Amino acid sequence: MTEEGQEEEEHAVCVKGERIGLQARPLAVLEAAGHTVVLLDPDAELRPYGQFENLFAISPGGERAWLARLPTSSTGDCYLSAALSSDGDLEATSFSGYRVVIDPRTGGIVESTFTK
Repeated sequence: MTEEGQEEEEHAVCVKGERIGLQARPLAVLEAAGHTVVLLDPDAELRPYGQFENLFAISPGGERAWLARLPTSSTGDCYLSAALSSDGDLEATSFSGYRVVIDPRTGGIVESTFTK
C-alpha cells in the first residue's frame, strides 16, 4: 500500500460495515447511545487559527449526528481526549483545561469542570 493509500485508510472509520472518510486521523472511536463518536487528532492542523471542533458523532446511517461544542470560546481550543466512563458517560478533556461530560445522544455539554 502506498503512503497516500495508508493515510486515506487512517482517515476513516467504519459504521455498520460502511467506510466513512474523515478529514483527519481519529484519535478515539467510541460507541455511545447508538452513535459512533469520533475524536479527530487535534494536531491535524486543519485550521491555521481559531478553534478546532474535533469531537462529533456519526449516526448509524452514516450522517453526522452532532458536533460537540467546546467549553470555551478561546482561540486554539480543541478536545484532546475522549472516553467512556465506567458509568457510561462520555467524558472529554480540552486544551483549555476543562473536563466535560457530554450527552452522547445530543453532543451537549452536561457538566464542565476547570482542572488546570
